[in-house]
Amino acid sequence: MTLNPQAAAFIELAASAPPLSDDPIERLRLGSAAMSARLADPEQVASIADIRIPASSGGLPARIYTPETTGSLAIVLYHGGGWVLGDLDMVDTLATRLANAAAAVVVSVDYRLAPEHRFPAAVDDAEEAYAWIAAHRAELGIGGAGLVVAGDSAGGNLAAVVAASTRDPWARPVGQVLFYPVTDHDFDRASYRENAEGYYLSAAGMRFFWDAYVPDPSAREDPRVSPLRASSFAHLPPSLVVTAEYDPLRDEGVAYAERLAADGVPVEAYTYPGQIHSFVTRIGFIDDAADAVRRAAAFVRGLA
Repeated sequence: MTLNPQAAAFIELAASAPPLSDDPIERLRLGSAAMSARLADPEQVASIADIRIPASSGGLPARIYTPETTGSLAIVLYHGGGWVLGDLDMVDTLATRLANAAAAVVVSVDYRLAPEHRFPAAVDDAEEAYAWIAAHRAELGIGGAGLVVAGDSAGGNLAAVVAASTRDPWARPVGQVLFYPVTDHDFDRASYRENAEGYYLSAAGMRFFWDAYVPDPSAREDPRVSPLRASSFAHLPPSLVVTAEYDPLRDEGVAYAERLAADGVPVEAYTYPGQIHSFVTRIGFIDDAADAVRRAAAFVRGLA
């Protein structure tokens, strides 16, 4: 399919941003935050509360979104940004829309960013935050609700890692929702070649992110970095994997879904034709984003 016209308009809007490797990190973060604020289109929810989760790193910011109606599940959400960019505000729109559509409390979790904090900092934060949320469900207003992990891009990577590493029966996620996740460090996949440049996220941009987060190529074999490298997927929960046609990460997301299915995990996988990386966080600008949220919400409701 040809490039979605709304995705093309977003690419044009973002074209003025400097190449990732050519700008100081703080300027890149400010630019990313400004873009997110410009495109923000959150929905009203019953309440939003900012908290700080105790962690060995000194504490992690988190934000709790409670919709008017809640069911039996809650969602722990990790933002994207290549482990280098992003914060709670980046996924504010996604969190509100997902909370309302899924009738689920959403706990959005921040984590330390590279290159100041390289692997395993983000993973340690994601795992600690999830464990704390699981142990403090009652005080967070989600009672005994089962937890679903979710995330986009690098946040999808962290969600997948948390789902794989949490083995205690009382804490294990009951599902995972992954939007165009980073699951591997292989730059030789066809989607990297086909979408190397011109579609917002470039192959060079992903190399920049990987070099910032895990500069040692040998360390990228670790399944806590590349979830696709795990020896078994059989213990993972039912999963939804959403990918985009014009995304360098498309093929590794598809491969991850295929590995889940091969190991007997119930999985729904869908590639949005004509779409680009990050489209799900462009709700209000790209119509397919709202459809992806509805798809994810239906998946979560089906887990109850």
